[in-house]
Amino acid sequence: MDRYITDDNVVQIPGVEWVALLFFVAAWYLNRRLEGNNWSPWVVLPIAIMGSLMWYASAWSANISGGISGILSGIGAPASTVMGVICLLALVGTIADLLIDATYNIAAVWALIVAPVAAHGAGGFVGGFVREGIYGGLTLWVWGSVGELFGG
Repeated sequence: MDRYITDDNVVQIPGVEWVALLFFVAAWYLNRRLEGNNWSPWVVLPIAIMGSLMWYASAWSANISGGISGILSGIGAPASTVMGVICLLALVGTIADLLIDATYNIAAVWALIVAPVAAHGAGGFVGGFVREGIYGGLTLWVWGSVGELFGG
């Protein structure tokens, strides 16, 4: 698994954006099919979380985060702080969406798309905790599990 960690200690897996897209499409489809069922979050959310973890490891999310950070820096905003706040709001938004109405969780899925992009640009304690503690470790674990599932 060390081969997936870049020099700046970021998890990056080539081609994983397609796996993330597959997980997000599956979560969206199941969310539509199971809408209104009390148990739907227990089916949809784990799939969306795996998609979020795979999205974090993609080059696309890192590039989008770099572009957003560049724009924020260009207008004089503290990019790492803003990205850290966005990441925390997205993670808290996922939990809040499920607590408010667990049967309709499209906002939680969207928050799981935004959080990994923001995690790449987050700095300080929040950035270190989210990047390395949450996304880095869990991404490698899920990627290993997906690889084992499909004989990789």
